[in-house]
Amino acid sequence: MLPRLHQGWAEFARGRKIHPVEAPISNAISFPEQRLLKTREAAVFLGLSEAFLGRDRWLGPTIPFVQLGGRAVRYGVDDLQAHIVTKLRPTAE
Repeated sequence: MLPRLHQGWAEFARGRKIHPVEAPISNAISFPEQRLLKTREAAVFLGLSEAFLGRDRWLGPTIPFVQLGGRAVRYGVDDLQAHIVTKLRPTAE
């Protein structure tokens, strides 16, 4: 027996005007609502060059990013702020 989603599509494919009924997603991932920045915006935010961020991604990312599709790269503001915090060094007193 096919899952409900596929049964709906099968009915639709047979010419019946029935829209597919989506099965509930049991392993849904919830994403925090955060603003995503393009590479240029992230570079300005961090005070770095776009080339540095590109090299970082290529060499093994130390700055977290999300790749959407083939070429679209985005950086989360919260991730950039967390990265800055990890780079803080104690001052000598």
